[in-house]
Amino acid sequence: MARKAMRWDSMNKNDTPLEKLILQFEAFNRSEGKTAKTVRWYNTGLGLFVDYLRGAGVTPILGNVDIGVVREYILHLQKRKKFEDHPITPRQNELLSPQTINCYVRAVRSFFSWLYREGYTNENRLAKLKPPKFPQKLVDPLTDIEMAAIVSAIDAHTSWGARNISIILLLLDGGLRFTEVLTLEMPNLHLEECYVKVMGKGQKERIVPFGSSAQKALMKYIFHFRLEPL
Repeated sequence: MARKAMRWDSMNKNDTPLEKLILQFEAFNRSEGKTAKTVRWYNTGLGLFVDYLRGAGVTPILGNVDIGVVREYILHLQKRKKFEDHPITPRQNELLSPQTINCYVRAVRSFFSWLYREGYTNENRLAKLKPPKFPQKLVDPLTDIEMAAIVSAIDAHTSWGARNISIILLLLDGGLRFTEVLTLEMPNLHLEECYVKVMGKGQKERIVPFGSSAQKALMKYIFHFRLEPL
């Protein structure tokens, strides 16, 4: 095993195409149980980086990427228009948002952290790279009047209406993600105790309590209109 490791360490990995490494990174993420959405997010961000390198006349191999190249990439992103080179959506005059740029840079940083851990590089080349900051705005919660207006706009006397009110109140009471409600199964709904068990982000289960309004709406939907999938 030691002799095999020495051969691996002595190999020149700088000539390895980035696209080949990205495929291996994707296989790693899938084997680690990352969601399909997360895998697509990495692939999109890394694919955009490879496209930038080609457009800049840089051969996309491992040895051609260092912190300076990625900083130039950040400057390129800061000048890039929304939906530029998109196959369907027309390009807009607005620049990419700071949040979007931050996401693209984080994908590249995560990729190079993985390359270092896997032994493709002798150091984490982007360890000192800080993604550009972006403004973090607080989201104002809905007022009681706004929540009442949403619920009152739905016909609670129909099966679909009762279902939708149940979903909305679950979202409001528990702060559930939309996908958590979509994948909610009946055995994980505890009406009497007023809580649900959901599979959250990162494939982590969590317990989420809800209030009496959501409880009444759920009971009405389930027992009055008969059970239908949420």
